[in-house]
Amino acid sequence: MGALTKAESERRFTYADYKSWDLKEGERCELIRGRIVPMFGAATAMPRMDIRHQTVSRKIFLRLGNHLEGMSYQAFYAPLDVRLFYEEGEDENDDSVVQPDIMVVCDESKIGDAYPRDSSPGNGNADKGRIMGALTKAESERRFTYADYKSWELKEGERYELIRGEAFAMSGPNTRHQAISWEISGQLYNYLQEKPCRAFSAPCDVRLFYEEELGENDDTVVQPDIMVVCDQSKIGDEGIRGAPDLVIEILSSSNTVFEMDEKRSLYEEAGVREYWEVNPKKSSVTVYRFRDGGISTETYGNTDTVPVGILPSFGIELERVFAEV
Repeated sequence: MGALTKAESERRFTYADYKSWDLKEGERCELIRGRIVPMFGAATAMPRMDIRHQTVSRKIFLRLGNHLEGMSYQAFYAPLDVRLFYEEGEDENDDSVVQPDIMVVCDESKIGDAYPRDSSPGNGNADKGRIMGALTKAESERRFTYADYKSWELKEGERYELIRGEAFAMSGPNTRHQAISWEISGQLYNYLQEKPCRAFSAPCDVRLFYEEELGENDDTVVQPDIMVVCDQSKIGDEGIRGAPDLVIEILSSSNTVFEMDEKRSLYEEAGVREYWEVNPKKSSVTVYRFRDGGISTETYGNTDTVPVGILPSFGIELERVFAEV
């Protein structure tokens, strides 16, 4: 990768090295027998994963999920590190780390509290609410636009959102988070077959207040965990242009009450029709429905079925969502 020196590129690396690298935003790489293999980024023919790649991957992943229903196996999707030749006694000296687009794990003992590289809970909490490290002090004192957002070169594994011109760091998802996201996405995917609405999941940019005449001067870009978009004209090559109909956020320990209140108000203002907050610790879902300037709120427990307001006669079965958590 471009961030490594010539001397570094000529030696063999371990998982300990792999975790320590500072790479540009959007770059991903694998470690094969100690050698670096670029996946996305400036050093490859594909600078970043586009929305078509994500859509195809997601469809395969969710069809696979149908077959795994009721089994003890679990499926995961990139970016998630797989230490292929992991042995507990070796600490972090193993030399092969891959990030398959989709994987199935049958031995639950192999599933740890794994985070994508450089996105451990500590890193996520420490950076919460701060401008990303690749930006200068002068830059951190001004307001940003989508044009700025696209141009930043950040460390590999970092994710961030742009809220009214301010950049906020995001913590990376762990395996619990992914299991919940997978099950909700799977139920949505099954229902939406042959229907006009489409479901997407993070990382996918949503330009909440997109207006064509603004060009790239809009100042709010978010990455919801899961979303449903029913207006096909909002689906662009770079992401979603405008407010999704349904937004689902899966809470983590780094989320504060103030932060989530702000996010909820932002979605309401943008025109999101329905917003969910999924709480893995409490095995519950709080649903906010925005209608005619008012808000209705309801909380559901882990044995309930949550009706999806924007999709009549359909609901998400929480017993299945929290069964693996």
